[in-house]
Amino acid sequence: MRNIFIAFFSVLILGYFIYFLISSNSSANELQQMGIRTIVVKTTDDLYAAMPMINEAGYDISSISVKTSIPPLVIAGFVMTKKVPFEKQEAIVNALEDNAIGKMALQSLIQAFKIDDSIAIKNMDLKAINLYLTVPPAVQVVYKK
Repeated sequence: MRNIFIAFFSVLILGYFIYFLISSNSSANELQQMGIRTIVVKTTDDLYAAMPMINEAGYDISSISVKTSIPPLVIAGFVMTKKVPFEKQEAIVNALEDNAIGKMALQSLIQAFKIDDSIAIKNMDLKAINLYLTVPPAVQVVYKK
């Protein structure tokens, strides 16, 4: 949990730092693009580094979208590929200790599918989970017929 907060506040601080630089410098567009690129690359690199473990936990990435804003937004879409026992998923989460983005992503996926187990939407099934990797992070659960 501590690493999630560190990642969250790192992105937040970086976002405010970029905003401060942009508002006080004549080459704002260049600084903005450099900062956005750095955050997006770091986020996607960490996410892809965690993908073998996330796959082992029963999830696969289905899409990535990037919104260039301050702070930038990376949306990672996931689907469940197989049921994996909760105990094994927790062991995988603990193995991701050095990858805060990957750990947060996997914990979010596990929680989203736990919620799905407890609710039922008539004539619809859970089709995807979208993780909004930004400040603040968010999870979107997508149901479709």
